[in-house]
Amino acid sequence: MSRSLLLAWLLTTLPVVGFVGLVEYGDRQRAVFVREAEGRAEGTIVQLVEKRGKRIQYYPVVVFTARDGRRVEFKSDYPDWFPPTRYKVDQRVSVVYVPEAPSRAEIDQPRLHETSVTPFRTVGGIWIGAMTLVCGGLWLVLGRRAGRRPGPHSGPLGPS
Repeated sequence: MSRSLLLAWLLTTLPVVGFVGLVEYGDRQRAVFVREAEGRAEGTIVQLVEKRGKRIQYYPVVVFTARDGRRVEFKSDYPDWFPPTRYKVDQRVSVVYVPEAPSRAEIDQPRLHETSVTPFRTVGGIWIGAMTLVCGGLWLVLGRRAGRRPGPHSGPLGPS
């Protein structure tokens, strides 16, 4: 029975660990970008790219001139979720970019500078802890019902 509990713990915990890991990776990538993005410019939104799924998203496409005089166009990684969007074609926006690679650019906005996904980490941690307690508690209870007490040398897969 303890092997099935271990399997249940793995199946309920690993997806959460993976999701929290992906969120953490995204935050770290964004933090690296913000550190490297020393360039500042004014840009103009030239297009809103619509993406349909469960909800409609609008990705602004921005054009700006880098320090070296190059005209750069990029699509923001941060969409608006519903019409009317806060962005409009021909709207002026502040842009941050990496001077050595101006195509690595983004609209300067609060979402870029903060980690707004902390609730996901908190919920993920609570879930992992809860599943560990539930599976550990079941392992103890079922071990006692089977007539053996889990001792210091027995693990989730039985005596070692």
